[in-house]
Amino acid sequence: MNNIMFCSGENNRAVGVLNDFDSALFVQVNPQYGSLHFDRRFRTGTAPFMALELLDETDKIQCVRHDLESFLWVTIWCTSHYHGGIKTTMAFQDWQKFNITELAPQKGFFLFTLGVWEPTAQFGRVAVWLGPLFHLFCDARNARQNLIFRLKYGRGQTSETLAMETLGGHTTYQTFLHILGDG
Repeated sequence: MNNIMFCSGENNRAVGVLNDFDSALFVQVNPQYGSLHFDRRFRTGTAPFMALELLDETDKIQCVRHDLESFLWVTIWCTSHYHGGIKTTMAFQDWQKFNITELAPQKGFFLFTLGVWEPTAQFGRVAVWLGPLFHLFCDARNARQNLIFRLKYGRGQTSETLAMETLGGHTTYQTFLHILGDG
């Protein structure tokens, strides 16, 4: 957890930063995509904390929503493992053993069985917004899958698209903050 930094902000409120500069690279904007586009050679991150969509062998455009989802996975990990700064449980420890393609189904299953997640006593209040965050990412994924199926089976217009950056407006910084109570 060396990539997470917190300090006390205004009104003794926690302010945090998640960084992952361990394998940072300079990249150029790819004019073909109009955005930063990374092939899997440039994929960095700790697999248990990576967005589910990035856990396969295909090239992806890295979006802000992937970073927001990473925050969700880090929160699950920390709130399940630690109490008072001391590691208390080995929940999700197996996630460190899997390669990214093996981990994807594990995390996908977890999304549909949120009931197995139990925060330590210190983090019980987190459950108030963690459930809605799960729904945010699940709804966005479902919207994406529905569009893919409609297009594949001729039930959608080829001009019909979801804005990939936000999956049709589902996963924005604003929707994320709204769930956390700052929106």
